[in-house]
Amino acid sequence: MSIQLKLIIAVTKLINVKKIFTLEGQALRNEIAKKQKKIEKPKKNSFQGYEKEVLQVNDHGLYRFSKIANKNALLYLPGGGFVLPISGLHWDYLSDLSEHVDVDIFVGIYPLVPEFNVDDVLAFVEGSIATMKAMGYEEITIMGDSAGGNIALAAVQLDEIKQHVDKVVAISPLVDFALTNPAIVEVEKKDTIVATKALNEIRAWYAGDYLVDSPLISPINGEFDDAKVLMVSGRVRKKFLILVYSLFERRIQMFYLK
Repeated sequence: MSIQLKLIIAVTKLINVKKIFTLEGQALRNEIAKKQKKIEKPKKNSFQGYEKEVLQVNDHGLYRFSKIANKNALLYLPGGGFVLPISGLHWDYLSDLSEHVDVDIFVGIYPLVPEFNVDDVLAFVEGSIATMKAMGYEEITIMGDSAGGNIALAAVQLDEIKQHVDKVVAISPLVDFALTNPAIVEVEKKDTIVATKALNEIRAWYAGDYLVDSPLISPINGEFDDAKVLMVSGRVRKKFLILVYSLFERRIQMFYLK
């Protein structure tokens, strides 16, 4: 297990990220409302060598970190169980990533439930991609982790988005929102970030009029034959990936961090 992964596990335990996902009903709504009041911003000394600007897509923020010569771009969608805004951990990861990639980085502050649903989120992704294409980017990659990974995989089910996306990187994505795999119960005990108790209620808010088996909600049911998709997970989730994502194995390249 890498030092970075150990640090993430330690921090998420310390600040008890998992707590909100053990709540239900009004208690869950109250905690979400409190958490959504604070949206972290990147540190002033982050993204060295990049110009920063904040754009708006459907009244939601789209950060752009750019260099003059770049023709390729990355759209990052942070995790947060569809309810939590971007965190300092996300920004630190992206700033570190910026030192190792030769792309402009866009960060989508996409709409969250319960106020918004999947239609609003995918409209934001489509608008973000359209903005990036209008700026002249030749190759676009969507990358998301956890809930953001779900959104990235769902987005390329829509032709109007898929035709403009060259690659998808999904980091420990939620692919089956039905949560039917019995192995999840055991894996959940070791997970320091998400619990399933709140996810049923969150799913109802997020899905809107869609059924849970829709590829836009559970991308495990999607089509990826023409998409270049890379799925990434830390070693602590390897067993979970093998069990839950087995249907993906023949269609999507999978990579495990050591």
